[in-house]
Amino acid sequence: MSQRFDRRTVLQGMGALGLGTLIGCSGDGDSSAPAGEKPNVLFITVDDLGTTLGAYGHPKVKTPRIDKFASQAALFEWCWCQMAICTASRTSILTGLRPETTGLVGIDHDWQATLPDAVSMVRHFRDNGYRTFGAGKIRDPRGGAHDDAWDERVKEGGIREVGLALDMLDEATADDGPFFVGIGFEQAHCPWEPSAEALAAYDGPVEPDGPGVTMQQYQVECAGVAGQDMSTDEVNDLMLRYLASVTEVDTMIGQVLDRAANLKLFENTIVIVWSGDHGYSLGQHDWWGKWTNHKSSTHIPLIMHVPGVSKPGQRISGIVEAVDMYPTLVDLCGLTEVPQSFDGLSFGPLFAEPERAWKKAAFSSWEGQLSVKTDRYNLVEPRFPFFQVYDLIDDPYETTNLAEGDPQLVEELVAILEAGPSAALPS
Repeated sequence: MSQRFDRRTVLQGMGALGLGTLIGCSGDGDSSAPAGEKPNVLFITVDDLGTTLGAYGHPKVKTPRIDKFASQAALFEWCWCQMAICTASRTSILTGLRPETTGLVGIDHDWQATLPDAVSMVRHFRDNGYRTFGAGKIRDPRGGAHDDAWDERVKEGGIREVGLALDMLDEATADDGPFFVGIGFEQAHCPWEPSAEALAAYDGPVEPDGPGVTMQQYQVECAGVAGQDMSTDEVNDLMLRYLASVTEVDTMIGQVLDRAANLKLFENTIVIVWSGDHGYSLGQHDWWGKWTNHKSSTHIPLIMHVPGVSKPGQRISGIVEAVDMYPTLVDLCGLTEVPQSFDGLSFGPLFAEPERAWKKAAFSSWEGQLSVKTDRYNLVEPRFPFFQVYDLIDDPYETTNLAEGDPQLVEELVAILEAGPSAALPS
C-alpha cells in the first residue's frame, strides 16, 4: 500500500456536510425538549483541560466535585476536539463547522471577518428567545471580537474568580424565560499558579503518570526552562502545579453547581462541564503543551446533565466531537430553526441508547497533518513519509507505534481518513 494518498479527497470529505436535516434524528426516542418548555443551558468550560479527572480514571488528580457531578450526569468517554489550538477549536464549537471548512486554523484568525454570514451558537439561542450571559473565555479574544449576541458579558479571557460566575448565574435567574449562561475558567491554562489550598491537597511533588514522559519543556510561562532539559524534581513540580490547578477549578465548578442546585435549576437546565477547547500533553511524545493530534492533546472531557434525558452515572461510549455540540443543543432545546448547515451531528440519541453504534471515527488536524480516531485506534499522519498508529485501549499513553508492524491496519485506517467525516456518520 502506498503511504501517500490524495489529501484533496480527505479535505473535501471534511467540508460542510449539510447536516441540518439530521439535527433531530433520535432513533426510537425523541431527545428534544417538549414544545414550549425550552430548558436553560449552563455551559461551563475550562482552558486546556484534558481527561485528567478522577471521573475519567486519572489515578492522582483530586477532582471530587466534577467526579460527583459525573455520578449524577452522563459522561462521554470518547469526545475529541477538532484542532488542539484555542481559536480554531472554539470557533468549531460555536459555529458547528470544522476548521477545514472555515479555514480558521490560526490563533489570531478573525472568525467574523472570515465567516460574516455564520450564526454563532450564542446568537442562535438569543434569536430563539433566550437571554444570554457570559463570564470568561467562551471565544478566544485573539480570534476577533465577540459578536453582539450576549445580553450581558464580563471579561474576555478566562476567569479565575468564581464570584464572577456566581454573579452571572444569579443575574440570569433574576427574570423569567430561558437563559444561556457561558462560563469560561482558565486555571488549567499555564502559567499554573494554583492556590495554597489546592496545593495542600497533594503530598508535595507528583511524578507524571504513565510512561513516555520526557524532561523537555517548551513553554517559558509554565516552567521557565524553555528548550532545556529539566531535572526530575522540576518535572514533578510542574506536574503538581498542573494537577493542583485542576483541583482549584474543580472546587470553583463545585461552587457553581451548588449555586445552581440552590436555585433549583437542575430540573430545567442542561448543565455541561467540559474542556471547551482541547486537552494538554503532560510530557508525552516529547511535548508539554497542546498543538498535536495525539490523544493527550485532542481527547477532551464531556459531562452533561440533561433533565429527563440523561441518567445518573451514565457512561456513553459512542464517538462524539466538539463540533457536534451546537447541533446537539439545537436538538435538545427544541430550537426548530437551523441557522446553517453543520459539519457536526446531534448526539442526542446516545442518551437513550448509550451503547448504540455511532460515528465510525472522529477527525482532527494540526498544520495540515490529519488524524482519525476510531473506537480503538488513533492514526496520525506525520510530516514525514510514515504513519503513526496507536492502540487507545491497550496503550493509552500512545508509546508504541503499530504502523510498521501492521500495514493492513494502516491501510484500513487510511481508508477511513480518505473517506472523511461524511462517510463516518452513523447509519
